[in-house]
This record gives sequence, structure tokens and C-alpha cells, in this order.
Amino acid sequence: AKMERYAMGAFAALECYDFARVDFRIRADNHQPYILEINPLAGLQEGISDIVMEAEAGGVNYIGLINGILEAAAQRFGLI
Repeated sequence: AKMERYAMGAFAALECYDFARVDFRIRADNHQPYILEINPLAGLQEGISDIVMEAEAGGVNYIGLINGILEAAAQRFGLI
């Protein structure tokens, strides 16, 4: 839950849109997570890219992921 809050906060603070991948590291001395980087242009290659595999692990297939990204962008621009 803490990492999700960090990721959502960073996403909002950096004014990202639609999707991005937030990478974390865990400190060895106190086991606290910290954000390493935010990648707003994460790869979308089916079966290879991290964000695709993460979506699939969460129950969203490749077509569903792509459709979700496209729908979010279309809504943002008032197209749907």
C-alpha cells in the first residue's frame, strides 16, 4: 500500500497521463522503498515489456491494456 501511494503521488506530481511505470528500490539499511525512476514511455511489446506483464499479472490481457490506454487518452481529449 505504501509503494502504491508513492507511485500514485509521483504520477500526479509529475502530471503523467494515462500510464507510466514507476520503478522502486528498497534500502538495505531500513528496508524502506524509494522511487528510482518513472518511465512514462514504457515499452508495450506483448509478452516482453514489464508493463504488459504487470497488467497480465493483474488480470488485464494485452488487448485490454492497449484499449484502456487508448480509452483514457480519448476521454482526456473529449473524443468519447
